Amino acid sequence: MTSRYLVPGVSSTGPRPRGSARPEWYTSRHQGSIKSVLVRHGRAPQNRPVPQNSPDFSRRVGSWASHLRWHDLPEPVRDRAADALRDTVAVMFGGAGTTAARLGAAYARTGPGGVPLAAGGSAAPDRAAFANATAATALDFEDGHYLGGGIHPGSIVVAAGLAAAPAGTTVRDFLTAQVAGYEVGLRAGALLWPRHSGDWYHCTGTAGSLGAAATAARLRGLDGEAVTRALVLAWQHAPMATFALPMAKESIGWGASVGVAAAELARAGYLALPAGYTPPAPPGFAATPFDVPGAEKNEIVASLGEEFEAGRTYFKAYACCRYIHAAAHGLGTLMDRLGIGAGEIEEIEVRTHAGALFLSEQDPRTLEHAQYSFPHVLAAVALEGAAGARQINEDRLGDPSRAALARRVRVTHAPDLDDAPPPLTPLMYGYVPPAARRPPICSPRRRATPVPRCPPRGCGPSGSRP
Repeated sequence: MTSRYLVPGVSSTGPRPRGSARPEWYTSRHQGSIKSVLVRHGRAPQNRPVPQNSPDFSRRVGSWASHLRWHDLPEPVRDRAADALRDTVAVMFGGAGTTAARLGAAYARTGPGGVPLAAGGSAAPDRAAFANATAATALDFEDGHYLGGGIHPGSIVVAAGLAAAPAGTTVRDFLTAQVAGYEVGLRAGALLWPRHSGDWYHCTGTAGSLGAAATAARLRGLDGEAVTRALVLAWQHAPMATFALPMAKESIGWGASVGVAAAELARAGYLALPAGYTPPAPPGFAATPFDVPGAEKNEIVASLGEEFEAGRTYFKAYACCRYIHAAAHGLGTLMDRLGIGAGEIEEIEVRTHAGALFLSEQDPRTLEHAQYSFPHVLAAVALEGAAGARQINEDRLGDPSRAALARRVRVTHAPDLDDAPPPLTPLMYGYVPPAARRPPICSPRRRATPVPRCPPRGCGPSGSRP
């Protein structure tokens, strides 16, 4: 299978327009094996020049991350970073009692070390990063970013930072390194977002490993050249993950561990070259996503140092997949407006885009499957008025009342919602009241609710930009 991670010249803000030409190059980690398979099946690839990758942009990213200072951050970005740290630590300790976090901590403790674990005990830095990142994502309550590949930067970057921070690190130094990690990871995520139906989706653990490496390297005091080596190491060892339930989800724990290990290896001199020696970059093999031709043309990537994407994250209002948030918000709003209770609902129908249709399981048996279930989450909202960590947890799996209502939730496809822009989570929602009060009550038009909310673009050095 191919691992396509960049389509040069295509905007990060949406899919390729219908009818536009496919880009000339897809970069693959298995180019040679794919070629042999094509030839073996009588489909010799076209003779095209191998793209010449350049490490210049990676060096620019590493230098920027190493030189970032607290006074470089606009006030809104500082405030957002502090909120993100508080939010991530809260969900980390909140998720420490879950099965995923407990198993992750048990694994981490097999590597002795002095970094505290949210689930108890301590471990070596790389394993502590794994365990604490797993705890931070366990509730599915951590922050996220729409245009940065849809990744969740807080759980992976903060966990890596807490594992790598030396004694005496100030809050300002930590937050500065955290922002550096967000900026790097979100831009890698923008490059990794699939542009075509044949592209693989790469999750937080993949792009976020570079952000984790940037934060850890910065906290360890590495210079620009060493930070760049840490980014290369992180990418070359990053999990090429998509998504899996239960527990693994977006490989966030492993990505955090890779980031910390990459920083430690770079600090020790791994990948360092002899003085005065600058070998040519191997053609066709990019050391990081930033080295692929065309990467610097991506709008978000090109804004490094001018715009702070760390100031445009969102915080979740519900402990579940963000595709479900608009439905949860809509159902709660509709029930309040009509003054009805859960007992008056005969049926709930959610019409949504194709990417959310898999969130339809009515009887989830693990916490993670519950977090990715419209029926389970909406039943919690209808019965309890909320879908936070107290409602969406392992103790509530199999609750008879919730299960009964969940079986009356239908998820259907609304094709006209498929092309909504990234910040919107589109759906149409409605409920069927008891027979005596028919006809059905539903939203009269398309709903595209930006929930959870994301601050507008414009957090540049001056604090805002038109």
